[in-house]
Amino acid sequence: MNGWIFKLSGALCVVSACYLWGEFKARSFTLRLHQLQQFRQTFNLLSAEISYTGTPLPAAFRNISRRIGGAVGSIFERAGGLILTGGDIGAQDAWRKALGEVYPRLFISEDDRRIVEQLGTSLGMVDREGQIKQIGLILSLLEDALHHAEEKRRRNERMWRYLGLLGGLVLVIIFI
Repeated sequence: MNGWIFKLSGALCVVSACYLWGEFKARSFTLRLHQLQQFRQTFNLLSAEISYTGTPLPAAFRNISRRIGGAVGSIFERAGGLILTGGDIGAQDAWRKALGEVYPRLFISEDDRRIVEQLGTSLGMVDREGQIKQIGLILSLLEDALHHAEEKRRRNERMWRYLGLLGGLVLVIIFI
């Protein structure tokens, strides 16, 4: 009798672990979409900071990081800090370095990262109008990425949940 209790407990653990793995994988699609939306919001804020208030870049980055928070906000916080204390480091290098440091905590894809990284190409290198145009270009690329991320989430989210649960059940059947 005790043997069945252990087998049942083990089976429940395996199914639960596989289901949680599938749930985490499914949730990553939603988190990617959310972070891309946050990037869109931050780039709109940055455009407003540059065009309307004329805020210096480090201060604009800090303002944005306080408003957004999370991993996306920490990129702006880190980049602003690097510009202020970096000595020879320019805005472009500060942005790339901050993005590289925070990227492992993000759920965005490598293609998404390349889009976000493009912000650094014009920071501090061109005039105000050039920076605003560059941000506009990035925003249009982000809109396309958001559309694809939403499609991918819609297609794959439910599949990963079921795959996790069914994978756990298959493992239990194989072990029994």
